[in-house]
Amino acid sequence: MYHRFLSGVRTFAAILALVLAGTSPALPCDLCTQAGLPLSREVHEARIVVFGPIVNAKLNPDGISGTSELRVDAVIKGGNLLAGKKTLTLPHFVPPDPKTRYLIFADVRNGQLDPYRGIPFTSDHIVKYLQEAPAYLDEKAPTEARAARLLYYFKFLGDGDPDIAADAFKEWAVAGNREVGIIADRLPADVLRNWLLDPRTPANRLGLYAFLLGSAGTEQDAELLRRLIIATDDRSAQALDGLLAGYIRLKPQEGWNLTATVIADPRRPFVQKHAVLRLLRFYHGYLGDQARPQIVRCSSLMLEQPEVQDLVVDQLHAWQIWDLTDKVLALFPKATAPITRRAITRYALLCPLPQAKQFVAALRQADPKLVRDVEESLRLDRN
Repeated sequence: MYHRFLSGVRTFAAILALVLAGTSPALPCDLCTQAGLPLSREVHEARIVVFGPIVNAKLNPDGISGTSELRVDAVIKGGNLLAGKKTLTLPHFVPPDPKTRYLIFADVRNGQLDPYRGIPFTSDHIVKYLQEAPAYLDEKAPTEARAARLLYYFKFLGDGDPDIAADAFKEWAVAGNREVGIIADRLPADVLRNWLLDPRTPANRLGLYAFLLGSAGTEQDAELLRRLIIATDDRSAQALDGLLAGYIRLKPQEGWNLTATVIADPRRPFVQKHAVLRLLRFYHGYLGDQARPQIVRCSSLMLEQPEVQDLVVDQLHAWQIWDLTDKVLALFPKATAPITRRAITRYALLCPLPQAKQFVAALRQADPKLVRDVEESLRLDRN
């Protein structure tokens, strides 16, 4: 069908461009499962956005191709380009359905309207949601202004229309760590508490809600978060990064100590150790140097966990945190996994400290191919 066809190419291209260009937001929230671009971004990129039902459709003799006519019931963007048109011709056959209306994105090419994406909806609630939404802001806008937009979308996280609720979550998922952090204490704790405890809440949202509750909650919420952290059920495990992040907000010392305990616990599987790394990335983006001592402490403990060593080493050089250089380099003789050896070599090549330069010089003699391969990969990354 039309909407399935259109939902692909342009959207993929937009996401790819976002990643390659490093455009807003360059570092999306580490506590959220990424779920694609929100509609505000797509509306911002489009020249024309309209909404309405299919009122007529014609199927060609081949039984595949055809055209459809959409009645324009609402204009979200680009009314001046429609030249008073009350209908829009779509270049695909879509059978009229009285229960379905479409949000259509279109461009203008050679003076003609060019619809390129359609999204089906079973109600018209999306129109008001988009028309009343705050203006889209790119990464050049002040962080506080970008964060304030999230207050609007928070109201729709529990919306009865699942498509709107999912889009509202996308707005939070693409927001930067700092934006999420600075807006969190302005939210209603009772709503967040109910969402966190509601078994119907999608599991991929629990981490975000846990952190937000830790920012807006009370002493009693700290105990709730602690209980969920030490729980062994799958839902709590999936939200471990956010649960720890929220607990740290309410009880910083106890929270970081509990994080250290989780890291050192041999019963915690790889996915939970990786969740701790996401927690560290979140606090690095949110608080920066304020969280540095604890980030270094926890990273040091994670370097003792073979299953995540390569990830931690790569993260440390990405942060340009060189406090643990001696410990990182000392891992190399015992590292048997090629991915870990490459990570340590990459770290050493990027590290400005003299012991790293000495390490690289010795490694050039012992394993010149490894050094050449990693240097080449770094050159490719820079290009």
